[in-house]
Amino acid sequence: MQRELRFDPCFLEEDGIEGQIILLHGPSSVGKTTLAHVLQDRLDQPFWHISIDHLRDHRIVPMHRYQSGDFNWQQDRQMIFTAFHASLAAYASSGVNIIVEHIIDTAGWIEELVKLFRDIDVYFVGMHCKLDTLTRRETIQGTVQSAAPNRILQGYTKAANTIWK
Repeated sequence: MQRELRFDPCFLEEDGIEGQIILLHGPSSVGKTTLAHVLQDRLDQPFWHISIDHLRDHRIVPMHRYQSGDFNWQQDRQMIFTAFHASLAAYASSGVNIIVEHIIDTAGWIEELVKLFRDIDVYFVGMHCKLDTLTRRETIQGTVQSAAPNRILQGYTKAANTIWK
């Protein structure tokens, strides 16, 4: 017997249950994780810290299978991020306060998030630093990819411009 489960955020909104979102947006190595930890330590309410990196690093998303070629990352990337974005709205609609780390670097993501978060209090924090600082930090962490900081910085700028229009 198959049973369909549906989450209806409107059900919870009737009871006035709603969390807040602090959205930390910026390129890799800009300091989003550090700021998220500081905020968790200092805010007077509990905030969960959520990042796509957590899904990757804890093998919720089987990145090792994508990297080995068993699965097609380009084919599945949008579906994974659409699910990630929807989960953020579900957390907040359930009354959970969240701090989200994100690199909004893909066309359509900012519009998707605006639509999903339309009834949720969101504090958007655009984080930035100099390109040479990002490159140095990525090199130290061993995560630098050819042209990656520059590409991500361009995506950050595009998303910020979309939000502030």
